[in-house]
Amino acid sequence: MHTRQLLAIAAGFVLIASPVSADLLEEYRWHDKLSRGVVNAVSSPIEIARGIDLTSRSQGVAKGWTIGLVKGFAGTGLRLGAGVLETLTFPFNWPDEFKDPLIEPKFVWEDWHGEYLE
Repeated sequence: MHTRQLLAIAAGFVLIASPVSADLLEEYRWHDKLSRGVVNAVSSPIEIARGIDLTSRSQGVAKGWTIGLVKGFAGTGLRLGAGVLETLTFPFNWPDEFKDPLIEPKFVWEDWHGEYLE
């Protein structure tokens, strides 16, 4: 191949891979919903540690290991349920047309501060 042909091919790749608008980056697609669902189902037990940690920080260690533990198990059930539901319904526009997360934060490791399940 000649240099001009290589440059034309490279320019074509650059045009194809050009950045999309910020609005399109925020839109969820079926593979986003599927991967989020699987990750949330698998990582749901981390909610137990999160419940203990966040409750301990805001209300003290004793409440963290009692109330926070119970809240963590509840959070685990919520995140597991949301993950399974998103995994099963990923090809459909249900329950949300834009495939937004069913639970906030959308992953267990995000927003790890403040009150837990308040």
